[in-house]
Amino acid sequence: MESTIKILGAILLCSAVFQLSQAQPTFTKSDICGKYDCPKYRVESKNNEYEVRVYEGGAAWIHTEYRDNMFANYILFRRLFNYINGANERVSKFNMTVPVLMKSENNQKTMMFYLGKGSFPQPTQKEVKLQTTKEHKVFVRGYESFWFFGEEMNEKKLKNALEKENAKFKSNYYYSVGYSRPMYFRKSYKEIWYAAKDADI
Repeated sequence: MESTIKILGAILLCSAVFQLSQAQPTFTKSDICGKYDCPKYRVESKNNEYEVRVYEGGAAWIHTEYRDNMFANYILFRRLFNYINGANERVSKFNMTVPVLMKSENNQKTMMFYLGKGSFPQPTQKEVKLQTTKEHKVFVRGYESFWFFGEEMNEKKLKNALEKENAKFKSNYYYSVGYSRPMYFRKSYKEIWYAAKDADI
């Protein structure tokens, strides 16, 4: 009798663990990131034009803004690089991560670095802000190109596909997403992101 109860208990426990794993999809790191740390996500769906990703909440990012001109990329990158190189309240240094996000909205550029999960020091430079994101959904179109070539074309293709399907997304801005080091002139993998309507990025 006692052994029967133990067996039944084990079966119920296994069933509960299985149901929990089914109810909570696993967030994974993309192979594109290589040796670098990057945010985890799960793929909700995909088609020939784009895929829908849900990124894990609780991730820390730093970001900074500047007007859109020929010096914007350099200025924004240096500000964020200074933070991970010690320009923060603990004078802590952090490893470079991927991807680097560049938000384009009207005549403004916003660059973002992923930090990871946990507690991070506040920036000492007033133009740099620290934020923690909630779980959020983005529409992603990947492509390969040299340097910045292909961004405009793939942004239009993604936006047109989303509008054609009446997807609920923030159409007033998009992110260009890079996984390679700055000033990398060889062909590399890149992405265009549009945030879902309820996303906090």
